[in-house]
Amino acid sequence: MTFTDLPLGERRIELRAQLAGSEWGLPIGINVYITAPWYATGLARAGMALGLLSLGLLLAWAIAQRRVRAQQRVLERETAVAAERQRIAADMHDDLVRRSAA
Repeated sequence: MTFTDLPLGERRIELRAQLAGSEWGLPIGINVYITAPWYATGLARAGMALGLLSLGLLLAWAIAQRRVRAQQRVLERETAVAAERQRIAADMHDDLVRRSAA
């Protein structure tokens, strides 16, 4: 037997059996408690919401980290360019001092 779309809660099912060529037997009652599927429970829904929130936060953190690394690379390039300019300026100054002293 298959029962589908039964409402949640406690149900009583009564069964009777019959052997071939005889009378029906007395009914036997079975109590059945029907619960919601695990994914429809409040705890499961809260867990799914927490999981989605965590995934969103992880994604936001990863995007922020990527932006920070990109900014660090730009800053490192700018610092390297400024250091090279400073070195060139110092070399030119030294050359001018040597030429004017000679």
